[in-house]
Amino acid sequence: MKKILKVQVDIGDRTAQAIAGGAEFYEPSSFVGKTVVVLTNMETKTIAGVKSEVMLLAADVQGRPVWLTVGEEVSPGTIVR
Repeated sequence: MKKILKVQVDIGDRTAQAIAGGAEFYEPSSFVGKTVVVLTNMETKTIAGVKSEVMLLAADVQGRPVWLTVGEEVSPGTIVR
């Protein structure tokens, strides 16, 4: 069974909860202070008994998620095009 993390994400107008796979590769503290790319226009799902409102986007590198981040300062809630 894959391990998951429950993550709180600032999306500008509110904080949303997400489930992130890859807990076997990352400590929860590795997300603190990071600006990640998330998908917000999706239906809320319950995964492993936990509500997930947004989806963190990641590249799959040989089964390990590499979270998509930005290289410059970007405000929470900025639209990705």
